[in-house]
Parts: sequence; structure tokens; C-alpha cells
Amino acid sequence: MIATVAEIKNILGINAGDTSKDARIAFLMNIVEAELHDICKNHFIRDIDIDNNKYIGANTLSFTASTNKINDSASNLTTFIVGNTIKVRGSLENDGIYYISGIDAGGAYITLDSTYGQVTDEVAGEYIGIYKLWYSKALKFPFSSMINYRLSEDNNKINKGIQTEKIDDYSVSFGISKVYYGYPSSIINMLTPYRKYY
Repeated sequence: MIATVAEIKNILGINAGDTSKDARIAFLMNIVEAELHDICKNHFIRDIDIDNNKYIGANTLSFTASTNKINDSASNLTTFIVGNTIKVRGSLENDGIYYISGIDAGGAYITLDSTYGQVTDEVAGEYIGIYKLWYSKALKFPFSSMINYRLSEDNNKINKGIQTEKIDDYSVSFGISKVYYGYPSSIINMLTPYRKYY
């Protein structure tokens, strides 16, 4: 994950003792992380990790929903460690971003954090890639801003691009000039260093 709930709250100036938004922040984290990948056109996979085999590509991988595990009949999941964020690509039902909460010492399976993403049952057969993700610490700032924006009660109006609203003699302006990918340009501009253009 790019940032923990505690880090996001710290960046946004939310008191650590205020847990009123914790569940919503946790819910949004995986969704916003996937949005960030799409907006940046960046998989956040380092060449050095590929060179050092910090990934697996195989047709021996399956998924179990009841235990939220990725299984490998060839026991090659020793590449990863608890705390890694991974991206699954090439599956029928389970492409996405996950956070590892447990791992079998023999490499037979990895357990995923269910609050961060839930897999669907899928048998082995497809050639699936699992890649370790890497994020710059500075990415915590735009990520937290994206979460904060989604927490906003005015989010729906802003997403629709409404700049002014008038009812009889009353009018209000939201001051948002442009919206990209559902976010104001001020947030999208923070992602510029992480965007790829090919």
C-alpha cells in the first residue's frame, strides 16, 4: 500500500484519536490506489525488481476466496515477504492490487489482507504474473489528497464539474476550474512526476 490509515490521517491533519473516518479511509485506499495506477499509466514495477526476480509468472497459481489466498502448486511464492504490495496481472478474475499479510515459509501460498482486497475463487491454468510494487515515499502526499477528496461531502458536485450554483438570489461558486479523471487539476498535477506517457 502507498500509505497506512495512520499515515493518511497524519498527512491530512486528522487527530490520531479520531477514528470516525478510519473505516471509510480503509475502504477507499485500494480503490484510489488502482485509480492512481490508471491515471499515471504506471504499474510501479521497478526494472531492478524484475532483474532480481521479485516477481513470479506461472500457470500454477490459483486463488481461494474463503481464505483470501494465492496458492502455487509449484511452491515458488518465496519471492515475496509480509508487507509487500503486489499486483496480479493475467488472471481471469483477480487482476488487481493486494497487500500481503502472511506467507507460507515453503512458498505454497500467500495470504492477503482482506480489508485491502478480496480474491475470487479461480483454478490454476492461466499464465499469471504477480509483481512486487514500489512507491516513492513522496507519493503519500497526492495519495492522501485523493483520499481526502473522495471523503469530501461536496465530492459529487465537484465531480460533475459544477463551478457555480444559483437559486433565486443566492449563488455559490466552488472554485474548481477543471476536473480530470474525477479529480481537480490541483491533485492531478501532484501526480506529474509519477506519470508515464507511453
